[in-house]
Amino acid sequence: MMKNLSSAVFLLACSLSLFAQKIGSTKQTAKSNASKATTQPAVVQPGFTLRGQIQGLPDGTSISLVNGITGTTEQSDVATNGKFEFKGSMQAADFKLLIFNGNPPYVNVFLDNSDVTITGNFNQLNALTIRGSVTHDQYAQMSRDLALFEPIFNGQDVVLDEQERKQGLATCARYVLAHQGSNLGVFALLRYTQLSEGPGEAEALFNALQPTVQAGPLAGVIRRRIDEAKINAIGTELPDFSQADPQGKLISIKSLRGKYVLIDFWASWCRPCRQENPNVVASFEKYKDRNYTVFGVSLDQKREPWLKAIEDDKLTWPQVSDLKGWQNEVAKQFGIQSIPQNLLIDPNGIIVGKNLRGPALDRKLAQLIK
Repeated sequence: MMKNLSSAVFLLACSLSLFAQKIGSTKQTAKSNASKATTQPAVVQPGFTLRGQIQGLPDGTSISLVNGITGTTEQSDVATNGKFEFKGSMQAADFKLLIFNGNPPYVNVFLDNSDVTITGNFNQLNALTIRGSVTHDQYAQMSRDLALFEPIFNGQDVVLDEQERKQGLATCARYVLAHQGSNLGVFALLRYTQLSEGPGEAEALFNALQPTVQAGPLAGVIRRRIDEAKINAIGTELPDFSQADPQGKLISIKSLRGKYVLIDFWASWCRPCRQENPNVVASFEKYKDRNYTVFGVSLDQKREPWLKAIEDDKLTWPQVSDLKGWQNEVAKQFGIQSIPQNLLIDPNGIIVGKNLRGPALDRKLAQLIK
């Protein structure tokens, strides 16, 4: 996805890329679960010590302790005899990554002010044993409870039935409410938003978090996601707009009422958009004679590349642009800050889908168009 690199969107991109790392099979001795979990207990010591003893870890290996939200390296050490160590103090438990020589797989640690030990084998970083952090035990239990949804958290296109999705949302909500004063609750809310299709319940859960937690950086990212989701929300009527096609003729979206319409925000210079175009073309060809069309809104700045991309990618549906790039008036009207993005409206102009890509678009159209 190409971004309009505002600081907020950039932070979100960094956060999600870090959170998408595989959780793996980290071993835990704790047997807590969401229904029994309670808000993180008060820290009983002033700081943390994180010690690693990893078999097969080559001497001289660089190990970084990285903030899992901002991506900032907070401390570094060099392995000696398979050992490394970090010390510090935290105001609240938080999500960290251990990165070896700057390469994945990354080791996820929900760290608090405790004495934490990490043991295992360097050839099996996804199976390290992490002991000593109560918050990490709770995080690991949550990860196991949500294991079914891990492909979705990693950005994969996975089909879930509605009952499975509801169960996942309920599990995330229980963890949020059980950890209202902890960043673990914020992380659970992030997972909730990745499974949810609308902002309503996510906002109620966000408001249940304690104010000090709401003020954190990850909570700020989620707050922006909730606010953005309210724009062009599913179930609302899409406002009318008009823009000029390549021949200079103004086309109104209302002129397409009576059909299902995919409003596709893209640009010739956007590689992910161009990679997605074959999927849009395939769905268009499949449903174009069944009350469906596409309406392209380009964020190009130059006419020639725009027209060439339309021809090269065989985009035979209506296309418009004011050639203002990120300042495209329609994109601004609908709060578009990254592409590709799309909105699917029904014959009455009601939004029935958002950001449907790959197989997800075809599945949605198959549900709607019989």
